[in-house]
Amino acid sequence: MNLPEQTGSPSGLVPLLWKERRLFILDQRLLPGTEQYGEARDAEAVAQAIVEMQLRGAPLIGVAAAYGVALEARRLLDSPPRAGFHDRMRQAVSRLMDCRPTAVNLMRALAPAGSWLDQEIDPMDFVSRSETWAHRLAQMETRACDVMGRLGADCLRPGSRILTHCNTGRLATVGTGTALAVVREAVRRDPSCQITCTETRPWLQGARLTAYELSREGIPVDLVTESVAGNRLLDQAIDFFIVGADRIGPDGWVANKVGTRMLAQLARTGGARTLVVAPTTTIDWEWKSGQLIPIERRGGDELWRATGMPQIPPGIHIDNPVFDLTPPGLIDWIVTEKGVIEPARGEGFDPRRFASPEEVH
Repeated sequence: MNLPEQTGSPSGLVPLLWKERRLFILDQRLLPGTEQYGEARDAEAVAQAIVEMQLRGAPLIGVAAAYGVALEARRLLDSPPRAGFHDRMRQAVSRLMDCRPTAVNLMRALAPAGSWLDQEIDPMDFVSRSETWAHRLAQMETRACDVMGRLGADCLRPGSRILTHCNTGRLATVGTGTALAVVREAVRRDPSCQITCTETRPWLQGARLTAYELSREGIPVDLVTESVAGNRLLDQAIDFFIVGADRIGPDGWVANKVGTRMLAQLARTGGARTLVVAPTTTIDWEWKSGQLIPIERRGGDELWRATGMPQIPPGIHIDNPVFDLTPPGLIDWIVTEKGVIEPARGEGFDPRRFASPEEVH
């Protein structure tokens, strides 16, 4: 079957398909030219798809990892003997956990499997629980997208000029998106809203994915480089800067696609308001203000390929961090499916309101 509630996507883009206990992944590296699905048969295949950027986006990575656990558990159950099941599953969960160190959704999605392994529950029970959990998580994230779209749009005003960064739509989630769900709802309410998206280097998630998603749905969009986006913010040509997140601290610190902090600072200088839109599965309750968190750095070849040259010449060092950290003072609203806070005014997340019962310490 398809992942819950995704067959009705107006754009027709579905990043994951679960059919008859088989997982199919849309290879986002080939978009927009080719829409090609590959089958993942085990946890290692899902891990490779995440690392190689076949799929990306914090909520989507979490759901894919949950399905990866279910695939691996079923594979081991169907491949006797069952001796060593728990040890092999621990290896699979560890491999998935290490794929993207900054995105907290990944850790949250894998936490139940870790608990079941600590309990060493029966393998058949593990398979059943892991499949049920993956479906439930997909449904939770889908519903969260719909709610965030409405709550985020409530923060805007008619005729808003909106800037967004990276890709935060259907291709980053299993629903309508995070920040892009707000964009969609804003345009639905008022078609005069103007949308700008950054190219988002080096993977061009804005050009290849965000602009592609919006154009397929008939939503006009201006595509610009990050440098032009900065000028638009400084020239007061943008009213709202809206982005997603890969990790959020309880006091409003945000880890997101690199460039977010720069654009949020320019937004503040130019008078635009900044919205961060992410589900509560993105909140890291242990991340305290000022603490360092793992920031993923990828190979320099990802930047160098834009030159068209096959190899990086000797003596050139390329620093390729994937995320940066934006302080609460630059963020006007953080929108989740459980409500909205205003970090720039000193408001943080109250766990009694924003955490599920098992997360409250």
